[in-house]
Amino acid sequence: MTSISVRTAAIVVLGLLLALATILVLKNTRAEYRVNSTCLHPADYAGPVWIKLRPQPANLGKPHRYRVYWSPWLYTNEFDFVGCKEVILLHKKMQKGKAPRVSVSVEPACQITFGHGRPRGRKILDINEGWVRKL
Repeated sequence: MTSISVRTAAIVVLGLLLALATILVLKNTRAEYRVNSTCLHPADYAGPVWIKLRPQPANLGKPHRYRVYWSPWLYTNEFDFVGCKEVILLHKKMQKGKAPRVSVSVEPACQITFGHGRPRGRKILDINEGWVRKL
């Protein structure tokens, strides 16, 4: 009888964990359009890092002005999302051991996603050039 109670409890716990995981996945996949977002890339990582911008469907084809702050550097540009639903801004994190905050502002609001490693997407813009030092 004890083994049935333990097995039943284990099944209940697994069911609760599965429900919690489903809630977290749904929360993280819900479209949240923002004008600002920040990220800390892993300190022990060096290599390609990226920012994905996805506009609201009503704003496809409209100019979006974005600014990327990566202390002490600033990159600014504009993109209009003509012929694509998202753009990936690709750059490099050169040193391991450091993890400066990356901040993005974009108008109008977009979904903003950060990542590292090789990005997947059709429209990838290399933004390694054109950064200016902030005062």
